[in-house]
Amino acid sequence: MQRLDAVIIGGGIAGLWTLAALRAGGYAAILLEREGLGAKQTLASQGIIHGGTKYALQGSLTGAAQAIAQMPARWQAALQGKEAADLSAANMLSAHQYLWTTQTAGGKLTAFFAGKLMRSRMQRLNDAELPAFLPPHFGGHAYALAEPVLDIVSILHCFAEQYADFILTDANWQRDGDVLFIGDRQFLPTHWIYTAGEANGELSAASQQIRPLNMVALRLPQSVPDIFGHCLGMSDKPKITITTHLFDWQQAEGDKVYWIGGQPAEEGVGRTRDAQIAAVRRLLLETLPWWAQDAQLLSYINDDSRYICVALNRAEGAAEGKRPDLPTVTQNGKDITAYPTKLAFAPLVADQIAALLSAPQFVSEAVFTDKVRIAPYLWQ
Repeated sequence: MQRLDAVIIGGGIAGLWTLAALRAGGYAAILLEREGLGAKQTLASQGIIHGGTKYALQGSLTGAAQAIAQMPARWQAALQGKEAADLSAANMLSAHQYLWTTQTAGGKLTAFFAGKLMRSRMQRLNDAELPAFLPPHFGGHAYALAEPVLDIVSILHCFAEQYADFILTDANWQRDGDVLFIGDRQFLPTHWIYTAGEANGELSAASQQIRPLNMVALRLPQSVPDIFGHCLGMSDKPKITITTHLFDWQQAEGDKVYWIGGQPAEEGVGRTRDAQIAAVRRLLLETLPWWAQDAQLLSYINDDSRYICVALNRAEGAAEGKRPDLPTVTQNGKDITAYPTKLAFAPLVADQIAALLSAPQFVSEAVFTDKVRIAPYLWQ
């Protein structure tokens, strides 16, 4: 029987960052994932490393806003190879995410931003600085946020390549008391760390809540400009959030998708596919009205076969059904259960988990030899 300091159950971003942190701290730690790395919530995320702008927009400069404001710097350090999680080989899809306003909302929101003292966090763009998806004189206002958008698949590859000896995907494992069984092998971990998202509910005694989404992928040719950002209407909450990704991460020259979240994903829960497509189409034409003047772009929007609706669940620490602002990390004896709440919080989750562990006691050489598998995108 092999002794371990920790076994991590769940190969999403929280589990992977925790594995990197623990290995760097001298812990004999392994990670098990029943599917491919990133399956479900991590690959469903839009890759946005939030830095607190959302909280400030809603007038909530709380401890949560301060905590998440530190996250872009942590991720930037990782991208420079200066964190335990070395992401220097990962790709950045966009150095900024953008906010743009509709023509009717522009004046109101310009005053709103000034009132919230947002100048240090966002830059107003003139026509020469607009991203490709916004035409000059489009009628609203545009802002660049210092919050990058990352290629999640490339991040998963970083972890897979660096920690292949300690990661098992498509893992068939059982727990009997304190003993971990993987095939005919037996391990005795000091700590069991659950970062398995919704599966935590069946694996751990910690309470969770599920908040569903109905996200939409719109499949488009490579010629369509990339979009990374939020369109704001007459409130402080985005009307739509769009990021751009390859349809198949193994085909760099293939189609792309607009991955559509935010308000339509939340309000679309329970809608039929036809109703959700109709709602998203209306919203696209409302927030990108110049597309209606381009016959080719309009044909893409009007083609129902290009839309893929993806129902998914956000698993979070219990918060009375409300959206948690911070990660949830709980301990029950040898078990630690974590919900990162947001992709950006992965470094903080790893810190909080590491702080709960006893000092490392064991040394582990390479544990696994199987090839690490990355999960496909949810729209494939």
